[in-house]
Amino acid sequence: MRKLVLVDFDGTLFDIQAFAREMAKIFQDCGGIDFFATFPKNAMGTYSLQRHIGLVPTRYKRKRTKRYLRELFARSPQFLFGDALNFLLLLRQNQQNAVVLFTRGEREYQDKKVFQALGANRNLFDKIMIVEGASKASHIKKISGFYGAKRIFFVDDSPQELIDAKIAAPDIVTILVDRYQRRGHCSSEDFSVGNLAEAIKIIRHDE
Repeated sequence: MRKLVLVDFDGTLFDIQAFAREMAKIFQDCGGIDFFATFPKNAMGTYSLQRHIGLVPTRYKRKRTKRYLRELFARSPQFLFGDALNFLLLLRQNQQNAVVLFTRGEREYQDKKVFQALGANRNLFDKIMIVEGASKASHIKKISGFYGAKRIFFVDDSPQELIDAKIAAPDIVTILVDRYQRRGHCSSEDFSVGNLAEAIKIIRHDE
């Protein structure tokens, strides 16, 4: 059976909380900026790194902030969760599977983070799709139609993204990856897992 697997990045493959803490330290040490208290967004409602750098008060401090951020981005592979690459490799074992990285964020920032973190492993995806709008749900039907899959899985750490996806495409199989144990309310996902080792068992169950 041909399957399409949509895989989120931040919080699913990539430890965004640990990465954000490192960013916060850079902004505080180099620019005196409280990273989490400011956190500017662009017109599409997603976090804007460039606007954040623009809040650093002097040219010298902005230059220093950028230099340390470049060094942090170069270390991005360290922030991939330990089960991330094995999950992708197991998905690719079935040649019928189509695997799409389905992430939301400001394009330049998100592209840089994904590019640096995955490196050559980006080839494990058939497509990398960065959504800049408020939700991924509006893109679900277009993607699924393109790949002609019999079954679609959506793996994400955001309950709201999964709720929206289920409304847009009721037949989609949603898997919540609750790594940070944030879930304190009811959601409509089909499955809830603590890691990707559990997720791959669900996806491969009927192979």
